[in-house]
Amino acid sequence: MAALCICVSTVPAGIASDRTGRRKIFICAAATAMAGGLLIPLAWPTLTGYLVMTVVIALAFGCFESVDTALITQVLPRSSSYAQDIGVLDIASIAPQILAPAVSGALVVGTGSYARAVSHRCGLHPAGRTQRAARTRGPLTK
Repeated sequence: MAALCICVSTVPAGIASDRTGRRKIFICAAATAMAGGLLIPLAWPTLTGYLVMTVVIALAFGCFESVDTALITQVLPRSSSYAQDIGVLDIASIAPQILAPAVSGALVVGTGSYARAVSHRCGLHPAGRTQRAARTRGPLTK
């Protein structure tokens, strides 16, 4: 359902953005709609509310993606190397999504628990080490 909504909103938003020559208003409207969509389950905490949220966010995301891509092509340094520059941008946006599961998995295995891995990722790992030491060696008395 989300993929269909993204496809439905991408083309009209891109055409409207190209015809008006404006990008910022579309990006701001899409971001506002996505933020508003996240509030829907708070007011309507049912499956229907969740589905409505999905539709709203997907429509806004489709608008954002099409206009964002147009904006990126406007700020690239050389028109002769659009494909190369957009390829670099794509890798930069996809690499964290590829690496995060592997890094997270290694942290969970290395720390022995999901909670410790999360505290490590949040920069709270010294506290996690102290708690782990207390559990494995007993209370710190000295």
